[in-house]
Amino acid sequence: MRMQIWDTAGQERFRCMVPMYMRDAAAAIIVFDITSRKSFDDVEKWIHELDRCSVEFNPILMIVGNKCDLADQRQVAHGEGLTKAYKYGAKYYEISAFDSNEINTMLFDLAKEFHNKKNVRIEQEKSLPILLCQQDGQQHSQRRRNCCSLG
Repeated sequence: MRMQIWDTAGQERFRCMVPMYMRDAAAAIIVFDITSRKSFDDVEKWIHELDRCSVEFNPILMIVGNKCDLADQRQVAHGEGLTKAYKYGAKYYEISAFDSNEINTMLFDLAKEFHNKKNVRIEQEKSLPILLCQQDGQQHSQRRRNCCSLG
C-alpha cells in the first residue's frame, strides 16, 4: 500500500491549497499542538473543512495531539483529545514528532483501517442489487434522435 501524506501545517499561506488536497482524500490526519489551546480549538474548523471539500463519503479521520514530549507545557488534556475524537468518530493519538514517538504506530493503524474499509466497501458493492429495466425501443430511439441528432 502506498500512502501520500500532504502536510499543510495549518498555516494561512497554504489555506487556498487545502481544499485541493482534501478533495480526493481517503483519510485525514488532523494534528494539533498539545501545548496550544488555539491549535486544539482549530481542529473542528479543519474537520468542517474536510466535510465541505471531500468527495470521499466518509474519509477515515484521525485526530493527533503533537508534542507529547513537552508534557510539562500541556494546555490540552489527553481526555479532551479523546472526547473530541469520539465526537467525530475519529481515532485519537498523541505523538512526538521530535522523537518519533508513536508515529509509526499511528501510520500503521491508518493503513490497517484503510485496508479494512476498502474490504468492507468491496463486500457492500457485491451485495448491491442489480435492477434491470426493459425500455420500449420506440421511446429509446425517439430520445436518442432528440438528444443526439444533428439533422
